[in-house]
Amino acid sequence: MRTKSGREIFSYWNDRRGSRTAPARADIDPSAIRHLLPDLFVLTQMDDGSLVFRLTGTRLYNLFHRDLRDNAFNALWQEDSAGYACRIAQGVMERARPVLFDIQAESATGLASQEFEMLLLPLAAQPDSAPRLLGALVSDQPLQDFGQPFAPLTLRSSRLLEVPVTHSFFVPPVSLWTKGRTVPFWERG
Repeated sequence: MRTKSGREIFSYWNDRRGSRTAPARADIDPSAIRHLLPDLFVLTQMDDGSLVFRLTGTRLYNLFHRDLRDNAFNALWQEDSAGYACRIAQGVMERARPVLFDIQAESATGLASQEFEMLLLPLAAQPDSAPRLLGALVSDQPLQDFGQPFAPLTLRSSRLLEVPVTHSFFVPPVSLWTKGRTVPFWERG
């Protein structure tokens, strides 16, 4: 991870999960990460399998000039990235493995460009609730001007995040998808 905010969010999530594969939603205390809340969101998987934003931080509202709550996750993406992003996010929920996306975004007019990282962190499934994940959209360079909304995002690459060996499982970082092609396991580093 390149961003300080991303590392802080991942560290908090990892501490909250302890020896489990993922923390429960109830384990996440917003007051403990108050300074990170603008970058955070929660996705929920609906009965039809689609992913919907349940909670979104204020920075997401500022970036896209609209409230994303109750909107489909796939609407955030360029058409050629939406399917991959949604399948990977569903995999995060199903397999309880954290993932990091590298993303490119442009303003609606195309005059400004920004690179982002998106963390997708699983939350433990609860018996009477839909699967969820905690996400964050962060960038190295803070954005000062929110005068123009960003156009749908482009997914550049994704990779599983390594969970420290001191916890219950270890997943080495691998590339899942890079620039339009899936990387076979025998080509992964």
